[in-house]
Amino acid sequence: MPYERVFVPEAKRFETRFFGRVPVDEIVRNYMEMIQSDEWSPEVVRLITVERGADLSDLT
Repeated sequence: MPYERVFVPEAKRFETRFFGRVPVDEIVRNYMEMIQSDEWSPEVVRLITVERGADLSDLT
């Protein structure tokens, strides 16, 4: 997996870090895992960090 994700309960926030080569299906997988998790709600914030050198060129 070219990402790491944690839920920060006190901030009601998912923090995701993408690194390396990140195919589109992995981005979709991350999103689906978040919205299907017990922690998900309309109030949850998503913070996404793309590390230097990460390759998201599959995204259009």
